[in-house]
Amino acid sequence: VSMTGTTAAAADVILVNADTASLITSTVGTLTGSAADLKTVLAANDGAQLTGFETVAVTIDSPGASVADANTISAATSGVVSGAISTTDMATLKTLGETGNAYTVTVADTTITAADLKTLDSKTTGTVTVSAATNISGALSDLKAIYEANTVGQITGLGDEVISITDSGEVLAADLHKVNTLNSGVFSANSVTSVKGSVVDLLKVYSSGNTAGVIAGLGSENLIITDTGTVAAGDINTLDGLTTGTITASAVT
Repeated sequence: VSMTGTTAAAADVILVNADTASLITSTVGTLTGSAADLKTVLAANDGAQLTGFETVAVTIDSPGASVADANTISAATSGVVSGAISTTDMATLKTLGETGNAYTVTVADTTITAADLKTLDSKTTGTVTVSAATNISGALSDLKAIYEANTVGQITGLGDEVISITDSGEVLAADLHKVNTLNSGVFSANSVTSVKGSVVDLLKVYSSGNTAGVIAGLGSENLIITDTGTVAAGDINTLDGLTTGTITASAVT
């Protein structure tokens, strides 16, 4: 049997396979169906019952597939797998395999880490929806990445969470300001010891009147001014009154 066409339903392939003991050769471009039927077809693609499905694109019908089923399906074909992932807890979603598939994913945890969300986003070209998160912690670079992804629609649902930075060393003032403007929730940077950036960016971070919100936990950090030309003495005095740490301005001329 030769099976041709652009799309085939997995349930139909199962019926045809049951009606013949001969090898079915497929050049179908896309296979659609429930996760259970898709797994059945791809498991039968053994060269004795079916052949040709090892490169097929796959569309998982509603209500989608668990992470375990999605991993089984994607491992059986080099084609792009698309459809919803029915699993919603981050602990399980983290085990989603491969990259380049077009899953739509929903994270229902109330507390997550930025690193986990960033990694999950990298595993799919589809949208990751954060439906219930109220607390997000992580390195500033990871926080910046997920909130920027939220602005372009790769991730959705972010914008009013309680954020805690886990960095314990130096961070960039521009990155602090960027994340602060993309989130209206409380933003804490209790473990940061040094903030580096231009006077303009440092003032945005330390002066509540210059930002959309206030960054909590700052006030004792060392500041490193990166400006290489002229800065206003008044601005340096302002910064000096906002932190008990030292201010280094070695590049200012």
